[in-house]
Amino acid sequence: MTFSGLTERHLKGLLNHVQKKILGKITHTRDKMKSSRFFIIFAILITLSPIAIAPHSAPAWCADSTAIAKVLASPPAADVGTTTKCAVCGMKIHVKADTPGVEYAGKRYYFCDGSERDAFVAHPEMYLHKPAAK
Repeated sequence: MTFSGLTERHLKGLLNHVQKKILGKITHTRDKMKSSRFFIIFAILITLSPIAIAPHSAPAWCADSTAIAKVLASPPAADVGTTTKCAVCGMKIHVKADTPGVEYAGKRYYFCDGSERDAFVAHPEMYLHKPAAK
């Protein structure tokens, strides 16, 4: 069978050649799309990463939080001479004029030393399960 002077064998060869070219372009386009998808996904992840890292609500230690532990310059006169437990280690202490203290959520907490007070101020929620000082 001939088609405009071409034999069937020539037509099959031509068809085969065209199919290879088309399939090659499709494969090449598919590879391009895969690599462009990677960059699109990468860009989206980079854009969204600050949102994932940023806190969704203000932690207790943020300046605008209402639950900030306020360091007491000195214990109130009514507390001096009383016995309580350290809010961090639980050790029994006698409140003196120079005992480190903090007011947090309307309650006063006292500590053995300044480093324990600083630890409580940084993360008061870690120590709230212990009995509160009076």
